[in-house]
Amino acid sequence: MAQASPAQRWSGRVISALVTAFLIFDAYMKITMPQMVVDNTAKMGFQAKDLQPVGVVILVSLLLYWIPALAGWGALILTGFLGGAVCANLRLESPLFSFTLAPVYLAILLWAGLLLRQPRYRAFFFKA
Repeated sequence: MAQASPAQRWSGRVISALVTAFLIFDAYMKITMPQMVVDNTAKMGFQAKDLQPVGVVILVSLLLYWIPALAGWGALILTGFLGGAVCANLRLESPLFSFTLAPVYLAILLWAGLLLRQPRYRAFFFKA
């Protein structure tokens, strides 16, 4: 398996860090439950009591994402979470390219960062 070049590794780290920063902010908002978040959660059809456990799952998944041996599991769990966000936005008939597909863009960046950081995942997905 070919090693990642330093440029690939750093690009992957930067992309992953940006995604992580966004998801940490999302988890923080779910855990602290400001009124705006509670109101929007109710509008989506979810109960406020579900916010904090989801925030914890996001944080645990991010932790897994940054542990090299478990990064694939973290990315997989986060991809599932982001898929649920797409579904919730579709249900609300949110604007397609700005709100509904935003989690898809984030998932693409999540996996791009991982594939650049760790060549073994690239080898798994893109066998030549």
